[in-house]
Amino acid sequence: MRQVIGMAVAAILALCAGNAVAQLVEGKDYVVIDSAADQGHAVAPAARSAVDRIEVVEFFSYACPHCARLDPLLEKWRHKLPANVVLRRVPVIFGRAQWEVLARLYFTLEAGNQLDALHAKVFTALHGERVNLFTPDAVADWIARQGLDRAAFLDRYNSFAVQVRLQGANALAQQTGIESVPSFVVGGRYRTDLDLARDYGRLLGIVDALVAKAATSPSR
Repeated sequence: MRQVIGMAVAAILALCAGNAVAQLVEGKDYVVIDSAADQGHAVAPAARSAVDRIEVVEFFSYACPHCARLDPLLEKWRHKLPANVVLRRVPVIFGRAQWEVLARLYFTLEAGNQLDALHAKVFTALHGERVNLFTPDAVADWIARQGLDRAAFLDRYNSFAVQVRLQGANALAQQTGIESVPSFVVGGRYRTDLDLARDYGRLLGIVDALVAKAATSPSR
């Protein structure tokens, strides 16, 4: 009986995903990354593995208030993802010195395995507590207040490894035609953002539908 019920639930979920995909409108709800090539952007390869893993990339900045509002919803959404779907966050800069400081902060926390503990706290510090985190020294002072080693943090912050990750993030944002945050790229093939969705919940709904679309569309 449980197996029958499970099959029925799976069928309902598949039907809902199919309906969501059918309701998407290209150019209104999402953009095909191929079309970015016409604007001088390189096309990112589909992020699929041998087991057909689908990668969802969130392009964000800690400085973005919309990203701050979305983040708690995104965290709940992330924990409900199926095993073959993974979320990767990529901080963007858009040529802004202050945003580069925050992007370096993200990659430094990632390198130190400290994102789980501090990612949400960075948003809270910036948008809830109005803490200045826009210079390396200010960031290092805040890190010290979190009970971490200031000097060790700065060594990692200024490391070649973080610089490489920063350059890679800039290149990926350009390749996928990112112009605003928060934006999402699904499977390296479809892009959507808050401007298209106009609502945080609907944005994640579009991402869900694009995941289903990527799962059923042939790889390039």
